[in-house]
Amino acid sequence: AIFNGCYGADRKGPKYDRRLAYMQSGFEETGGKFGFCGDLGGEQAWTFSLGSASVPCRDWTGRSSPTTTFSVLDLSENTQWFSTDGVLLGNLQISRVLNPTSECEIRLTVDKPEELCEQL
Repeated sequence: AIFNGCYGADRKGPKYDRRLAYMQSGFEETGGKFGFCGDLGGEQAWTFSLGSASVPCRDWTGRSSPTTTFSVLDLSENTQWFSTDGVLLGNLQISRVLNPTSECEIRLTVDKPEELCEQL
């Protein structure tokens, strides 16, 4: 799945609608990014896009169902995700990484994405 990987929010990094963006660890320039969109067809939602220059309300490839959560970690397991065409992508499992050094950086060299520390 395209969301697999470790993502981190940098307090000095980009913010969208007062919410930090979550960048894919080890692939900050070209990898995935979760950002919040305050007006996505009249709804608020988290979006997934590729590349650090992407804009959550414009360049997204996946979006959550409507939400006002302040952190992507606060999305429930029942939150549904949709493609730009409105096709249901399913639910994502999001879990907090307690030790990014051992759980993320080392595993980024593993060829099996299902073994990465955070599967979104």
